[in-house]
Amino acid sequence: MGSVVKGNMESKHSIRVDGHVAGNLKSDEKVIIGVQGEIGGNLGATDITIEGCIRGDVMAKNNLHISKNAEVEGEIYALEISIEKGVQINGRITTGQ
Repeated sequence: MGSVVKGNMESKHSIRVDGHVAGNLKSDEKVIIGVQGEIGGNLGATDITIEGCIRGDVMAKNNLHISKNAEVEGEIYALEISIEKGVQINGRITTGQ
């Protein structure tokens, strides 16, 4: 396992996570959760790309892209969403305004 952050994180800039965050993550810009990345809390940002695992709610102000082999367990809210074949989602998806 790579880096582990315990607690909530907030940033005004873009963030890429390739380790584990045990808490909520919020960014005013873009968040990318890499293939080895895992979030154990809620995720919020303007634009989000998920390649790894999220165990919490996801809130994208604009675009959300979920790559193949990603896992999301929680509610999803986004203005626009794209989902590749092979994604595992356990929760409700709400899109649009």
